[in-house]
Amino acid sequence: MRSANRFVAIILVAIGLALCIGNLWFTAARTTIPLALDLTVVDKEIRHEKHPGFDDVHLVRASNGNVMVVDGVIHDAISLGERITKERWSRQLNIGEQQLDLNWSADVRGMMWAMPTTAAVLVVVAGTLIWRRRETLQ
Repeated sequence: MRSANRFVAIILVAIGLALCIGNLWFTAARTTIPLALDLTVVDKEIRHEKHPGFDDVHLVRASNGNVMVVDGVIHDAISLGERITKERWSRQLNIGEQQLDLNWSADVRGMMWAMPTTAAVLVVVAGTLIWRRRETLQ
């Protein structure tokens, strides 16, 4: 029974860590910095959330049918029909003949602090619970 509880705890920690990594990745991908791009913009859309102008979702549809969520700065800089290119991890987004300098958004900077902290707390709490349970059973 003890090994089953330990196994479940490890699985839950692994899921929590995967969610932390995923959260950081998807937030960073909105800046397009970690992505390689070569696409033509066929549609743009803004979906307003609870606080319009603050937590809006900016969508860009490419000619290949893919839809990307991007930061508002990128959404505002591009126009329909423009070709967008970028090397992976480059901080230069080529929009037609122009270049846009990319930076990590406030969301990414916050996640770079919050997700490692969350992951550390998750590991410490799970480790403490497993250790405490192990001591009580001995």
